[in-house]
Amino acid sequence: MHDDQDQWAIPGAMMAGFDLDDIESGEFLWNERSTRWGRWREMSLQGALVYREFRSTATLGRLPVLHYAVGKNQKGRTPTARGVVAIGRRAIGLIAVGQFAFGLISVGQISVGLIAAFGQVAIGAASTGQVAAGAIFALGQFATGYVAIGQLAFGEYVLAQLGAGSNVWDTRGVDANARGFFGSFLPF
Repeated sequence: MHDDQDQWAIPGAMMAGFDLDDIESGEFLWNERSTRWGRWREMSLQGALVYREFRSTATLGRLPVLHYAVGKNQKGRTPTARGVVAIGRRAIGLIAVGQFAFGLISVGQISVGLIAAFGQVAIGAASTGQVAAGAIFALGQFATGYVAIGQLAFGEYVLAQLGAGSNVWDTRGVDANARGFFGSFLPF
C-alpha cells in the first residue's frame, strides 16, 4: 500500500466495519476510565477513535441520567444509547438525540417524541420537521396534525401554501375560522 493510501485506511475501516485481521492482530486499543460523574469507554484503531461511550453514575431508577454512545463497539455493533438523556446514533430516553431518536422529547433524523419531536421525519404530539406528523401541532414542509403549518399541510386548522382540512388558509383562499384561529397569534 502506498503512503497516500494509508490516509484512507482508518476512515474506511470506520465506515465499512472492522477488519477481522485488525481484531486478531490486536490493533484495537481499549481504554476504560471512571470519573466521579461516570464511566468512559473508548476504543481506537491505529490511533483513530472508533468508539466512545459515557454512562453516568447517577441514575433515575435503572436508567443512567446521561448515556452517550458513538461509533461501533468491540463487537462491531452500533449500540443504542438508553438514559434519561440519551445521545447516540440510536437513542431512547426521556430526552433522546440521535439519528434515530425515541423519547418524550426527541431530536433526530427520524424522531418519535411522545410530547415533542424535532427532525427530518418527526412524529409526536407536537412535531417540527421536513415531514411532520403531530397529534396536536405539526410544522414542516409536509405537515399533518390538528393544527398544521407547512408548504403542504393537512389538518383541522391549516396554514399552508397548499392545504386541505376543515379550516384552511392557503394560496387558494382563506376560511373565516382559519383566519380567526391563526389571526389570534398575529401581533397586527
